[in-house]
Amino acid sequence: MGEVISNQLKAVLCTDDVTSSVAPFSRDDCYTIQHFEYKCERSRDEHGTPFGSTLSVVLKTSVKVTSADAGKILLERLGQDSRYPFTILFSASFDSSRRLKDYDAGMVVYGYVVDVTETHVASSQGQAQQMQIAFDILVSSITYLGTESNKSLCLIRNND
Repeated sequence: MGEVISNQLKAVLCTDDVTSSVAPFSRDDCYTIQHFEYKCERSRDEHGTPFGSTLSVVLKTSVKVTSADAGKILLERLGQDSRYPFTILFSASFDSSRRLKDYDAGMVVYGYVVDVTETHVASSQGQAQQMQIAFDILVSSITYLGTESNKSLCLIRNND
């Protein structure tokens, strides 16, 4: 029997750091990413070798929220005025108990939320109304997660 396709998602967002979590994430604690973008820039010399600090970057993302409770929890987290981790996992799959089983790659982003917009999406075919939350993160560091190793990129030096 084939694996249920709904257990494999293109990208999910978790509002925690997967590298420091003791137990695997629950699917209920993740949000399906609709869109995200960011661009890191560094100065380069005449040979193309990067030097100096990486410039501050804003990561823009939007997620789908399927329940009012999940939306409320995410909005509370996004409304806090502190540096927090967000984990983005690509091709995540979950086991039968809805715990994270595997992912292809990912990144842990630490930063400050600088803008939040919520949009209610009309449902079709009698399904409950869904919400889409878009937000921007002023990134302070990114750790890229891969199968062989993790690579960190510090964007803003701070004391926390």
